[in-house]
Amino acid sequence: MLAMTALIGVPKVINYMNSKEKSDQEFNKLISELGWEALQMLVDIAPVTGFLSNYYSAISGQEIITKRDVSGTWQRAGNAFWGTVSLAGDAITFLAAAPTGGGSLLAEVAIKLGILAKKGSGPAIKLMAYMPKLEKIAAESGGALKFFEDVVKL
Repeated sequence: MLAMTALIGVPKVINYMNSKEKSDQEFNKLISELGWEALQMLVDIAPVTGFLSNYYSAISGQEIITKRDVSGTWQRAGNAFWGTVSLAGDAITFLAAAPTGGGSLLAEVAIKLGILAKKGSGPAIKLMAYMPKLEKIAAESGGALKFFEDVVKL
């Protein structure tokens, strides 16, 4: 229930990106340059939002950002599986990141992006190029942990 409540707040992310604050405008510009497919990938691989996004797709039959149809039985099963794997990975990541104040969270995202970019994923290659901007936005919002907490709260 908590996961669904968090996912229902995703449309607020779009409204949040339209705000007048500088860091929000930078994030909005970044997303408009990257496109929705890259944003979906970022949501899918980031700590916390990754497992929520996978569970949302498994339950609803569509991706949370792109609204792409993933309603097939195997697609839903795959999303449920990867959501569970991601949840376990997030628990380990947060235990490791807690002493650093969350500093290693963007490193985890960068590693996942690097693996996907090496496999030829266009959105991952784009996101890798924009990683310095993402790091800047996270720093302006109080660090990676705070940034991801804010995204989930929206």
